[in-house]
Amino acid sequence: IIEVALFLLVAFLLGCIIGWAVQRVLARHAAGKTTPEPSAPSPESLSTPGAEPEKATPAKVLQASPSDPATPKNEAGRPRGLEAPRRDGADNLKKIKGIGPKLEKKLNELGIYHFDQIAAWDSAAVNWVDSYLSFKGRIARDGWVEQAKSLSRS
Repeated sequence: IIEVALFLLVAFLLGCIIGWAVQRVLARHAAGKTTPEPSAPSPESLSTPGAEPEKATPAKVLQASPSDPATPKNEAGRPRGLEAPRRDGADNLKKIKGIGPKLEKKLNELGIYHFDQIAAWDSAAVNWVDSYLSFKGRIARDGWVEQAKSLSRS
């Protein structure tokens, strides 16, 4: 009877380990599928010889999915997002205290790629993003707008 109990214990532990591993693989796979692919730059946005480099591509407001439960119902105050980072590439938003890799990814999904975009937020935009990310005032407490203004100057 002790041999049977030990066999069942080993089988249970192996099942738990295999289940945990499968769950991690599926979670990574699901996370990879929800990441939007950055769009290719338009032919107009490519620089031509002798032309002055463009400071910013025209911002197109990205629409949030109405079925997304995290999307605030009121679109008033939503900051303008870009379809893709500008030609010089996205800024490292993780330089702002309070933004880590996951938040940077969420901001990129909203079309926020550059410090000057965050620096331009007014209180309505801060409130909208705060609500979208369920932060309850964290953006103002951490001073994202002030930090972004400082980082966009450097």
